[in-house]
Amino acid sequence: MDQPVGHSGYLVASLDEPRFGLPEEYARAAAGGLIAGLLDSEQLPAGDLLITSAAYGDASSSEAHFELLGRIIMKLMLLRGESERDVREVVLQELDRG
Repeated sequence: MDQPVGHSGYLVASLDEPRFGLPEEYARAAAGGLIAGLLDSEQLPAGDLLITSAAYGDASSSEAHFELLGRIIMKLMLLRGESERDVREVVLQELDRG
């Protein structure tokens, strides 16, 4: 963990140094967001969710961002429709809620 990422394609690459792994406080926040997204739903999905990699930036990351990201990811996973409009609606709704 805390190793600089060797890829230049990350959104924060020009503003921050992306790091591989996730500090515990960001991991807890992301997990809390996943759970919050699930609790907001009337669905209970079956199966397992395995997160195999993560990255963050020293200056551009926060617990609030990772909680929001977790919530958005869960809501996207629970979508029944897969249209671009459905995806956009979920993301914008959660960003507004924020």
